[in-house]
Amino acid sequence: MSARTFGIIALVLLAVGLVVGFMPVSYQGVNCGSAFAASGDALVSDLTEGTRVASSCDDARGLLRLPAYALVGVGLVGFVAASFVKGRRQNGPSAA
Repeated sequence: MSARTFGIIALVLLAVGLVVGFMPVSYQGVNCGSAFAASGDALVSDLTEGTRVASSCDDARGLLRLPAYALVGVGLVGFVAASFVKGRRQNGPSAA
């Protein structure tokens, strides 16, 4: 597999991780935010309606948080590795 192909795959993984991370999450019709950022709607619902939505929202957001961070991390590491390999191939092996 060439460094270019590896880099494209890494960028796709990074993009999918960002989409998963910023995808809106809801619980019982209340906006919970996303895996990366919480929304204040769950806290407002708890205060005004006396429900316990905030902890359930945290659980729902937590289900997406690990895959989102994993995809973003693997994508970043793969992209850096592909850039490094591409740079090494362009410069050629060093004569020591």
